[in-house]
Amino acid sequence: MRLIILLTIFPSILFAQEINYPKIDPHQKVVLFEDHFDQNNFNWDEHEYLQYDATEQKIANNQYRLKSHDKTTETYAILRNFDFPKYDNFEIITSMKYEGLNDKGGNMFVWGYNYKKGSEYSFGFNGRGEICVRYTDKRKKEQFLMPWTFTDKVKQDDFNELKVLKMENWYYLFINGFCFFKFPYKELLPYEDAIGWEGKGTDMSIDYFIVTGINSSIDEYTESLIHSTSAFDTPNNEVVVTNKSAGILKLKIDSVENELIKGEYYALLIANEKYEDKDWANLKHPINDTKKLKSILTRKYQFKEENIVYVENGTRTDILKGFNEIIKRTHEHDKVLIYYSGHGIYDYRAEEGFWIPSNGGSVDDTEWIANSSLTRKIKSISANHVFLISDSCFGGSIFKLSRGKLTSIEKSVKKYIEKKSRKGMTSGALDTVPDKSVFANYLYEYLKNNTKKYLTTTSLFNGISEIVALNSENIPQYSVLQNTGDEGGQFVFYNVGGLD
Repeated sequence: MRLIILLTIFPSILFAQEINYPKIDPHQKVVLFEDHFDQNNFNWDEHEYLQYDATEQKIANNQYRLKSHDKTTETYAILRNFDFPKYDNFEIITSMKYEGLNDKGGNMFVWGYNYKKGSEYSFGFNGRGEICVRYTDKRKKEQFLMPWTFTDKVKQDDFNELKVLKMENWYYLFINGFCFFKFPYKELLPYEDAIGWEGKGTDMSIDYFIVTGINSSIDEYTESLIHSTSAFDTPNNEVVVTNKSAGILKLKIDSVENELIKGEYYALLIANEKYEDKDWANLKHPINDTKKLKSILTRKYQFKEENIVYVENGTRTDILKGFNEIIKRTHEHDKVLIYYSGHGIYDYRAEEGFWIPSNGGSVDDTEWIANSSLTRKIKSISANHVFLISDSCFGGSIFKLSRGKLTSIEKSVKKYIEKKSRKGMTSGALDTVPDKSVFANYLYEYLKNNTKKYLTTTSLFNGISEIVALNSENIPQYSVLQNTGDEGGQFVFYNVGGLD
């Protein structure tokens, strides 16, 4: 009997050992395409249910949804003219959710589709928690590179991030950040540049889709080597970098850069959409807005994935634990960004604002998080620079009436980073804000399109405040977080080379 049990559970630990894969410096990446399905800007196929093909496809609520109305019909969406085959190496990422109907049918992510002959690579998962990898040749014959295999790495009833990384002579495949499979790369032809999704008798939702080229030559990313763990300071702002391929390089860097690379960038990102108390309306956009922000921070602004604490639909305990994690992990030279998107409220009798966690009541304030609690947590963070962004109703209530002390005139960036900072930016003052956030949209777009190597928080605020005010009923606010230890410095977003 014991033997039978062991054999039954054995497949679930197949992926227990992660496959080693090359680590990519973020400065090597060039984003070729990105879609979060805010609207159909790229002409994905959309059609209502038609009996002759029994499928439906549409973009709604920031997702692309593909549906089969019977268990045998195939649904698919393929788009051409991506440039990734031109790059020596590339990365393709998508987030998919299994929506049901036929738990044996697979939701497959397709790349390298040859639109002349129909061959393709694909991998995906089904409703039973199984995953597979396959190649379909020009005769439509499927070859399973990895058969359907159960794994606990597949999230049930939630989005799963699938990633294809091509480096040198190998493909590396990931499910939710876990590298589970690799196989040899076969050169792609220029017209094998189509990517998409397909399923047979399944429904699926796609949350986002990103295609990235990777510059692999030493000359193209030498500048980024100064941020590796093998770099160390020398006199006259000279940095020596040891690298297996390049040998020893000596690079000159300015004093601002020298200061910024001493520590790490951390982020606490909080997105609350679902509320237990029915008097709080569920929101539709905070999670998508927060994931977009996370994407641009990790791609462009030196935030490492492992340095981001993400809280989704967090209770009071979840959110405070997130703060505690940041407090525990950060040190003097680090930089911390805190972002909150969700409900907020202002108590006029107590003259204090609150964040509303997912378990917060509409009348009972027991589970609310007061501004005074937030400032106490922020004061406990050891990092030199902390910047709070709050996209919620009454977000500006966290500021005292001291905005007149701030100036929009930029000093040298070096002076800003030398002094400790505790500042914040909110989507409004003592106002309600809409679920579809104009503020979040322009924040993301500004960070995405920014070409400054060093972006201060005053520059960020000045860059978006007027356009947000012109396109909504809210006026963003920016100020010192009082009684948290601000010394006149600023958080600086570090964008190497001023490029996306």
